[in-house]
Amino acid sequence: MKALDQPNHLLHAWLRSMALLGIALTLSETFLVLGVVSPVAIEGSSMAPTALGPHLEAMCPHCQLAFAVGLDQRPASNRLVCPNCLQIFEVDEQLPLAAGQRVLVDRVHYEMFDAQRWDVVVFRCPEHPTDYCIKRVIGLPGEHVDFEKGDLVIDDQIVRKTLSEQLRLRQSVHVERDDLQAWFAPRDGWSYDHCTWTHQGPSTQLCFAPIGDLAVLNHLGVNQAAVLPRSIALDLMVTCQAKLGPQATLQFVAEFGEGTRLESSQVTDSRASESGVSLVWSLFDRQALLAVDGSQTVEQTRSTPWPGPPGLRIEAVGEVEITDLTVWRDIHYHTRPVDRWPAAGVQVSPQNLFVVGDNVAISSDSRTWASHQLPAKLLIGRPIGVE
Repeated sequence: MKALDQPNHLLHAWLRSMALLGIALTLSETFLVLGVVSPVAIEGSSMAPTALGPHLEAMCPHCQLAFAVGLDQRPASNRLVCPNCLQIFEVDEQLPLAAGQRVLVDRVHYEMFDAQRWDVVVFRCPEHPTDYCIKRVIGLPGEHVDFEKGDLVIDDQIVRKTLSEQLRLRQSVHVERDDLQAWFAPRDGWSYDHCTWTHQGPSTQLCFAPIGDLAVLNHLGVNQAAVLPRSIALDLMVTCQAKLGPQATLQFVAEFGEGTRLESSQVTDSRASESGVSLVWSLFDRQALLAVDGSQTVEQTRSTPWPGPPGLRIEAVGEVEITDLTVWRDIHYHTRPVDRWPAAGVQVSPQNLFVVGDNVAISSDSRTWASHQLPAKLLIGRPIGVE
């Protein structure tokens, strides 16, 4: 292209972008006018962290973690518990207040398609028909729903999520960074600098130690209003980016105590490109799953929960570089309150659904409603961009 042509080229590109933006805005306004989509404000914390209502923005003075506190979950006192280091600290009365999310709801989706498991839906609450609610579908028409030690049981079978479903529902536990480290190397071989762990030499381990406790807990920092039962999280996930030198290997390990040990397959340099490889190792839903650049292998399944909280390790041989090291946990399902849950579980009627909030500890949903079910006719639609 000649230099004299470049301004015209840039002008044409800008005009084309503005035209496309205008079309998008026109379509959005048209859909709003026609009622195809409508805006809804998130008002509570029952779907946190997937969707947040009005909340306070807090920061722990001990570990510098920034976290949200649901406005409906603020304690009567000014004392908060950090969800990361579990330290109790006093807060100023004037914590910054953030508005709840506003989402556009697709009102025609469920007129054409049936709701699927793990869909997030907006509906009229069965017990308060004037209220709009947002929850996640976990039980479908005709299914029998129950829970067992944090896992969802449908028709007497543990529901095992696909990798894409796990990535949608996972909840963050720890992101390794310079000012907040939870991984450590008990022996020489590993070094840390600028959010990067680097390994050289023979096989050594990198170990995860949850900050503030001996195990990861099923707890969200948004819940501060009451002391809630905190169970130990058994279903964990590790994700990272890794670069491997020639002949190098990397392997994920979970140690459960008393000599019980679970190992992933080895990731070798032949499976990694020069730019690195994206790794996911998951222990969700009583199965061990390894994904390398999205290519997944289920390496083990169990009929019973893991024997205890997994001690997470990464073993490496040779030249290995790890970045974006993050630990996640699965949603821990349980009955709430126990005295309103049928001992035999719930049989979902043919025209109904079973829905639960992602913030399981405080959500009012199918577990607590007298009917335990959501009539499909109360569905309003699907929130756009909320998974």
